[in-house]
Amino acid sequence: FFDVEALKIAAGKNDLEIVDVEPVLDYRKSRCFAFAESANASGGSWFLGFLVYDRRPGQMHYYALRRDERYPGVWLKLDSQLAAQGEEHRNRRLREEDVWRLYEASRQEFHAWLLRWYPVLYRPGAAKEVCKAVAAEGFEVSEERSLRALRECGWIVRNTIEHMLVALPEATSRELLVKFARPSEADMRSLLEAVAWNAVAAQSRIDEVVRRRIALVQNDNASMSLKKALSFCSWEPRRAATLLALQLQTGSTVEALHELCQALQLARDDVDRAEAILQLKPSVGDMTEAAKLLEQTGTWSVTVAQRVLRVRQRFPRVGTSVALEVLRRNDDDPHASCEMLANYEKQVQKAVAQAASGNLLAGDEVAIAEAALNAADWDPNVAFVSAKTLADSAQNTRFLIRYHGIQQFYPIEAVLAALTAADCRPQLAASHLVGEPVDYRSGWSQHRLTRTSALGGAHPE
Repeated sequence: FFDVEALKIAAGKNDLEIVDVEPVLDYRKSRCFAFAESANASGGSWFLGFLVYDRRPGQMHYYALRRDERYPGVWLKLDSQLAAQGEEHRNRRLREEDVWRLYEASRQEFHAWLLRWYPVLYRPGAAKEVCKAVAAEGFEVSEERSLRALRECGWIVRNTIEHMLVALPEATSRELLVKFARPSEADMRSLLEAVAWNAVAAQSRIDEVVRRRIALVQNDNASMSLKKALSFCSWEPRRAATLLALQLQTGSTVEALHELCQALQLARDDVDRAEAILQLKPSVGDMTEAAKLLEQTGTWSVTVAQRVLRVRQRFPRVGTSVALEVLRRNDDDPHASCEMLANYEKQVQKAVAQAASGNLLAGDEVAIAEAALNAADWDPNVAFVSAKTLADSAQNTRFLIRYHGIQQFYPIEAVLAALTAADCRPQLAASHLVGEPVDYRSGWSQHRLTRTSALGGAHPE
């Protein structure tokens, strides 16, 4: 004989839920009645009926009161225990009123906990009923979220639908007041800066900001916008309130909620940072890139990020950290910062020219310096060394091609592209360019390697 908890585990593996309910003497006040009424109202087949646990001495067994969803108001009593001689058949067809008369007749057993009725439902069917009801209102909810809501509401579909369409919007409205009815970080900074950081002097302006924000919440607290925000946020009131706070802070319409939700995800639910992403997006064209740049600034400042972008208008491949350092050294002046970077670029070109040993043409140092700078994100700790190494690799590549008997001239752009594909190995780069293997292991190699080593360059391999 199985304990009811073991039956719950077995049922759960088949997407069934055996619900534990307290025995209530008046069936109209019981959750058993609520399950039946909810199933009748929705017309769904998610509610299967009741598993009855009879613990009376000498009669201990289970039987089922199965709801026949094919016919309204029809139930079946399915009992494996045979009736005693002279008793009516235990298995029979019942009307709904018969079910509740049976419940009423068992009041004493309920009171003594000798009889228990357990509602049994099909979980996916109940979740679909919730999804269907929410969709009828013009919103979406996942089956997974519906199942979670059903658990929270005791698995009664009607209560779950009311919870999602009434209680959750009300909770979102309250959370929105908590999140939005206060100055943002940007508001506080501007208000305090305006009065030389005198908090007492700023109090009246702070109060005005709070009153204005409360008015915005109350004017925009429509049920439709609350439910739409919830549908974007997996029906989580706090997340929906954060989304609506961003909408109010940016002055956006309800139609923009999808884009606002994306910004919040990138900003890890920080409203001020999400607003910064939206402000910077037109300058970079992509929300993800805007979030990446703002995070790299360390302050999520749109102003700082725009200064970096102004520097990149002239030097597109400069790294964010390098751009920030150059701006810091030039009092946040993008024009002066660009002039410093231009001087830095010339220094790298000069270093390349000094590393040349006869296999570079005039002007090659410009392309080599640019390639080295871009590969190093313009980091001076790496760029000078990379430039000298790349210059020597380019010279070795040309020397190998000539030694192989190829008289065709390859411009520096082609040589650099081949070196990039060959992971900066001259022999492999030369092979790519001529279209056949190039072997440097011959009489010239010792002379060439000795000369290259003296110059501090790279090995042809």
